[in-house]
Amino acid sequence: MVLCARLPPGVVARQRGGAEMYGVTHRLDGVGLAIVAAFGLAGCFGSRQPLVPASESLKLFGDQGAAKRVEFGRMNGPPERIGFAWRGDSYAMSDPREPRSQASYRIAPFKDAWLMTQRLDHGVAVYGLTRREGARLWTYSPACQDLTDADRAALDLDLQPDGMCWIATADQLKGALRRISARSLQPDGYFELDAGK
Repeated sequence: MVLCARLPPGVVARQRGGAEMYGVTHRLDGVGLAIVAAFGLAGCFGSRQPLVPASESLKLFGDQGAAKRVEFGRMNGPPERIGFAWRGDSYAMSDPREPRSQASYRIAPFKDAWLMTQRLDHGVAVYGLTRREGARLWTYSPACQDLTDADRAALDLDLQPDGMCWIATADQLKGALRRISARSLQPDGYFELDAGK
């Protein structure tokens, strides 16, 4: 799990990412994707303004729901239960680790079975990828350091000492995620939908 350390004050760095879905245009059952999106948003790509506009934000799992979160490499106790609620153009999430968080989460179609996620908190957005497999939503944390030097040069990205790359445009973001999603990514966790949601 890669951690990007030097985010602006008030922004929590997380390495979560994705969920597999069978078709981006289908309404997803329940909670899962929302949850993945909510946690899958923090990768090592950030922007000082949201690059996933409200017009692309998908309301994939209804008005509200819940799921359990499992993170690989996290050895502290059992899976955590999280909840989420739609707020008009994004989701808010109840997270036991961040009970006062004001972050908003957007999920947008990306390519094939991939979705792009955005977590916006204190004016800084961070991005991830998700994929869905049944009731399980796999999270992936793309990292700028996973791009080659040639990829970063082509995208005009500068790798910061902490592993973060600041993105300026939606095209730049999609180009970086497109290159990374073509590689063999390992999930860093998953969300399991609550039964009956």
